[in-house]
Amino acid sequence: ITSSISSPEETSNADISLQERLDEGDLEKIHEAIMKTSGEKLTFAQLKNLLRTIGGIDMNDDDFKVLFMKMDTKRDNLIDWDEFVSHILLEFQVKDAAAMQQSLTLPLEGYPKILRTNHRHPIVKITFCPAVKPDRTINYLHGKYLTASHEGAINYWSLDMELERSVKSESIHQQREEEEFLPIDITSVAKIICMTK
Repeated sequence: ITSSISSPEETSNADISLQERLDEGDLEKIHEAIMKTSGEKLTFAQLKNLLRTIGGIDMNDDDFKVLFMKMDTKRDNLIDWDEFVSHILLEFQVKDAAAMQQSLTLPLEGYPKILRTNHRHPIVKITFCPAVKPDRTINYLHGKYLTASHEGAINYWSLDMELERSVKSESIHQQREEEEFLPIDITSVAKIICMTK
């Protein structure tokens, strides 16, 4: 049974990312080296040697062949500067997409929480009212949620959906027998825009 042992500096293609291993100075040196070659293109052996000497990246032939084939988009067995940089940019995009996917959190985590609404009838409108500062600018990071139902009840909720207060719309017409206000039969909610000159 024979086993292949890699040298400590020899890296598997699965573990290597050129954009992580090469800095701006390395890229400038590689650019100069490519521009000095005939036809401004590198062969398999030239690119492997260049990455070893400038970037300290040493790969076995099989892994480097995979990397070389990924870079060689023109399929001419030569790598020019555009192909080399395009591969590095592609590595950046793949890394950025992977990082973004890891950072995304689900909009709703866990089971929904059932809240008491303090409405006797179904809610007909839920709206967000942003905070208005003294200089009349609107701040959407602060404000309140409002819920309204047909019987005229309006609830004010914090951004964390904690009930802050409840009010009830009432009729301006009083009954003769009682000194109480009559509740409004149907409540509608409309947004009103106040425009100043």
